[in-house]
Amino acid sequence: MTTNELNHHQKRLLVFIAGYVRAHESYPTLDEMGAELGRTEGMVRRYLEDLRRRGYIERAKGKWRGIRLTRKGHEAAFHLEWEAAEVPSAPNITGAVPFDPASLRLIPLYGEINAGPLQEMQGRELGWYPWMPAKGASSRCYMLRVRGDSMKDAHIPPGSSVVVDPDAKPEDGRIVVFVVNGETTLKRLKESDGTIILLAENREKDYKPIVVSSVDHAAIQGVVVQVVMTL
Repeated sequence: MTTNELNHHQKRLLVFIAGYVRAHESYPTLDEMGAELGRTEGMVRRYLEDLRRRGYIERAKGKWRGIRLTRKGHEAAFHLEWEAAEVPSAPNITGAVPFDPASLRLIPLYGEINAGPLQEMQGRELGWYPWMPAKGASSRCYMLRVRGDSMKDAHIPPGSSVVVDPDAKPEDGRIVVFVVNGETTLKRLKESDGTIILLAENREKDYKPIVVSSVDHAAIQGVVVQVVMTL
């Protein structure tokens, strides 16, 4: 992806906004952007307007705090960060495949999911994140941040993220995003004699299995295909 249409300050601003969103899950103020660039509020507004006209950001009417990076903006920021990084060369290993950033795919982060009792999912787009696609994963994958510790022993601790494939087959034993009567949880799927049971995996706490009855309004929204740890 080329960003040749942007000047140095616009590129710096784009990268700063993307990094701020990843760190804070909100957007920076004009003062914060100005401090990062060493520029006045008026100049920051001009840079933002240029980014908006070129399709890198969107904004709410009259509110610069209401800016939002578009997918184009997230892609551009990722490639600018990659180009600026000092990436060490890989050792000369026979059969090794050189890493190509073009092989990464950007997928949306849609808020949080509770790995505990059933709760309403906080579903709001928080940005787009680079991801190395799992084999056979569909193009509709998305990420969710995990809240709660009921799946800790499945190597899904609180604060980690899961990549969910809404098109994957929800086979017995898979970890799924399950909705029951409008509330969502992350659990291991178990089917026994036609009954759906949602199992937690935390030996330190007594999480009761959730048994889905025939009168419940229930649906599987997707299957977990990868866990992304936060360092």
